[in-house]
Amino acid sequence: MKTDYHPSPLLRGIQIFLLILIVIGVGLLATQKFWLREVVEYILERETPTASPVVEEVPEASPVERNDEGAKNTTYYFDGSPVTLINGDSTDSATFASTGYFGNEVFADLNADGREDIVFLLTQDTGGSGLFFYVVAAIQTGEGYVGSQAFFLGDRIAPQTTEYRDGVVIVNYADRALDEPFSTPPSIGKSVRLSFDAEAMVFKEVVQ
Repeated sequence: MKTDYHPSPLLRGIQIFLLILIVIGVGLLATQKFWLREVVEYILERETPTASPVVEEVPEASPVERNDEGAKNTTYYFDGSPVTLINGDSTDSATFASTGYFGNEVFADLNADGREDIVFLLTQDTGGSGLFFYVVAAIQTGEGYVGSQAFFLGDRIAPQTTEYRDGVVIVNYADRALDEPFSTPPSIGKSVRLSFDAEAMVFKEVVQ
């Protein structure tokens, strides 16, 4: 039994629309070599290029140069007796005692005048078996450095670091026990805390 198929008007319209799209698609594919390049160039011409963000280069901060040469050519005082360093060294022609710049310096404004002063260690060899360590300050002035009185730190110790915190100089070093001979390497950690009297040019121990 044969039945004729008659699609509804809506379905018939959809079929015609799809057929038209297929025909258009086939036509575009067949002719793309004639129009595709022009379309792409048109789109590229109309695009607004996005500017790359400008990154400002921040110059690196130059390190602050701290010169201790002036402190190595200044006079310091040991129990009131002056010792003048020349390039960090001094030898007494009468006693042959030698004084030398050891280092472990720390930079700080000790007298609140806006200038940076230097605290460091000196050694003194008086000709015997001892090697004595002292703390001194070189106070910076408009005419150069002025040396302080020397503060005795210890004999044949092992200095570690020097710090400056809250107006106090802290010198860290290793020492021996009271009953140990000097032949024993220093192994006991110690620290001395010092305040600086800018008028008298002396260090005073801060007792905690």
